[in-house]
Amino acid sequence: MDREEMKSVENTENSATTDVAYEVPSVALAMSILKLLSRYKTQSCTLTEISKRTHASKTTCLRVLRTLARGDFIRYDKVSRCYSLGAYLIPLGNRASQMVSGVSEVMLELPRLAEKVGETVMLLERLPEDAVIVLAKAAPSSEVARADVSIGQLFAGLGGAFGRCFLAYDAPSAWRKHWMKMTATGDRVAKMWSSQETFYEALETTRRVGAAVSHGEMAAGFSSVAVPLFASDGSVALVLAVLLLTSQYQEERGKAMIRILQQTAERWRGLF
Repeated sequence: MDREEMKSVENTENSATTDVAYEVPSVALAMSILKLLSRYKTQSCTLTEISKRTHASKTTCLRVLRTLARGDFIRYDKVSRCYSLGAYLIPLGNRASQMVSGVSEVMLELPRLAEKVGETVMLLERLPEDAVIVLAKAAPSSEVARADVSIGQLFAGLGGAFGRCFLAYDAPSAWRKHWMKMTATGDRVAKMWSSQETFYEALETTRRVGAAVSHGEMAAGFSSVAVPLFASDGSVALVLAVLLLTSQYQEERGKAMIRILQQTAERWRGLF
């Protein structure tokens, strides 16, 4: 390969990581299908359902599905005629968790943290489309009824305590943009705030205190307590949160949870 060819390849690689318009349709569709099947409510879908939800033709979807199936990224059930995630994603996910800076170390500590707070704890990441995904979770060993969540579960938008822990550290212009998006789509989170000003005040409080608490924002009957996890450059890398039934929440208990989460977040600072 000559110098000009090498320069061309380098430019292509750079644009692939910086230009949001750069996209290979078949790869984009494959990613959409995997994300769709990773969600609890759509973990098993027919070809028709996949085509409808990804806005792609059945023929195109079938080609991508068969390619993914050959690599064991998805599997097909001939009886139900449904597609679901394949077994190869298990070691792939485990390997990814080991390679992502800090995540593997944190995952080992989550069970101890869950025992300490007495509720389900979650490690969450913000996705580009302003959704939040559960990277890891742990629950205490007691058999008391409690809130639960699945690894890989997606929360649309940036509502709830954990969503505010991400959004609070954005620029105010991003707050306005997010509020307009919520109100335009009729988001249930927006309906829970009396005004745009009170929503902004909650974000300012989250930023000042370094924690957030919410009740019923993401789902009726559920509460969350969350704190941001900062990267070495001061940006919010992930969020550490507790998910519990609102009926089990008490203000003093919530304050104790915040203290425990913030102490933990300080120890983990810069890991990500």
